[in-house]
Amino acid sequence: RDHEALLLSTIICPNVPPKITDDRFKSVHWGSSMDASKYSEAVANHVEDAVKQVDIKELSKVVRRCTHVYDELGADALFFYIDKVIVEQIIAKASQLKEQSEVSTVRYANTLMRRVPALRTKLDELRQKLDADPVVRRAAKRSPKVNSLIDLMQKVFQDEDSGYRGIIFVEQVALVSSLAKTLNDSLSSLNLRCGAVAGTGYQSDRDRQTQLDQFKSGEIRILAATATLEEGIDVSECAFVVRFSSVATTKAHIQGAGRARHPNAV
Repeated sequence: RDHEALLLSTIICPNVPPKITDDRFKSVHWGSSMDASKYSEAVANHVEDAVKQVDIKELSKVVRRCTHVYDELGADALFFYIDKVIVEQIIAKASQLKEQSEVSTVRYANTLMRRVPALRTKLDELRQKLDADPVVRRAAKRSPKVNSLIDLMQKVFQDEDSGYRGIIFVEQVALVSSLAKTLNDSLSSLNLRCGAVAGTGYQSDRDRQTQLDQFKSGEIRILAATATLEEGIDVSECAFVVRFSSVATTKAHIQGAGRARHPNAV
């Protein structure tokens, strides 16, 4: 399986489970609420109603991700994603597309920008419906999974010096900023800052580089990132890597684990 990383490809082996065997790889388990599916369904119903009113695929895709944000992180992160993240990501996407030379791509970017005011209105309506739903109001502010991550971070940083830092990988770009916000709110007592790095299509180059520079300097000690960072950073003091989302391939695991450069990294 280690050959996947060397070949930069996925090796498909019939009847061989893709289980990662690595002594440094530690699993953290979390519980779940008996009513979790009920809350998730309520959120999903409102989200799908909102998606039906969006006529551009790129916009409907980011709105549909609301359900994933709720399932992974909880209600507080969902509301932050709706209020602060979606429009910001669409603007970053449009700005990146405008830099390309193809006329049709630039035209599509302009279409996205023209839709932003209407998108804001739809998101406000979605937020109001979620706020008014008695089922959603009873949903957990933070998911059991993210609570386990917060507990882990508190233990990891409790006795470490200011140079200690690490990366948390997530699968979807929708989680990056919302997870960083959740960790910043929850770990403020430890004077920890969490940054966010997404793919080129959903974050400006300037913001991404600022986040990376602050992580390298130690100003930011936790970095929430998508797989785009698996091969893109080398920080000697990076002491741990957390896979908040499941690892898709052995290659991805090896590349992600390779970001931890500290001699005693986990």
